[in-house]
Amino acid sequence: MNQKTLVVTFACLLTLPGILPAEGIGAIGYLMPSGGMLDMGGDGDGVIAELLVKSGDHVDQGTLLMRTSRSASLKIMAELKQLEVLQAEQEIVAVVELSAFQEKIALRSLSRAKTDLDAYKNVHKQSIRKQELLQRQRNLQDADSQLKLLKLESQRSLKALRSTLSVMKKDLVLAETHYESSLLRAPVDGRVLSVNKQVGEIAGGAPVLSMASIDQMLVEAEVYEGDLLEISIGMRAEISSASLPEKLLGAVQRIGRTIDRDSRLGKVWILLDDSEVAARFLGMEVQTTILP
Repeated sequence: MNQKTLVVTFACLLTLPGILPAEGIGAIGYLMPSGGMLDMGGDGDGVIAELLVKSGDHVDQGTLLMRTSRSASLKIMAELKQLEVLQAEQEIVAVVELSAFQEKIALRSLSRAKTDLDAYKNVHKQSIRKQELLQRQRNLQDADSQLKLLKLESQRSLKALRSTLSVMKKDLVLAETHYESSLLRAPVDGRVLSVNKQVGEIAGGAPVLSMASIDQMLVEAEVYEGDLLEISIGMRAEISSASLPEKLLGAVQRIGRTIDRDSRLGKVWILLDDSEVAARFLGMEVQTTILP
């Protein structure tokens, strides 16, 4: 074997999976948002009525992205349910206030009847007339019964009203849920990567748009199974590509436990120190070197 053959053979060995060069473990990777890319779908029965964002827009969590043709009618329905709830709550307040007023009057009547009876007994200790005494006792009993009846009727009325209010609130939640299902909102702060449909198309089925939070980027590297045991959390890594202005640096954040049966590759996720440049190249293939 001549010198040239030895050099070629050695170079080929270095490219074989599982052969660890002194400078580190090499792997192919892809630039990805740490939270992944989100494909956002819409209401399956609705037609897109309004798209409120375009590709490249930054959005905050909760930002409205899309309305469907059903949004307007469902919003009106939810608002009507909200009005019903408010009216029912006001009715309960009114009943409570009226009951309190009526009970206050009944308490005064009861107090007057008791005072009248006690006064009669004190003034006419020696000459109490049975008929007059019975009348005053009857007045006291009537006042007491009236107060108890008012309290019972108030409790029954409030119980029925509160039961009705409970049902109304459930209907309101359902109406609001239906309304929200006709909308599309951003689940996280992030950037719209692509808008895949237009106004007039069905909102269901294929994603309406894709978005991602790109504040923290990572590399999803595919590493040969024989090298995985050489890697540990926190190990430094260099990422390069002809399209990148300079090398990117990062650290191993997570090591996968699953090996692809065909390729014999496992995944390693490398969190980048600086995401600004990488955020402009989502999905780009890069060369990754995990340093020893």
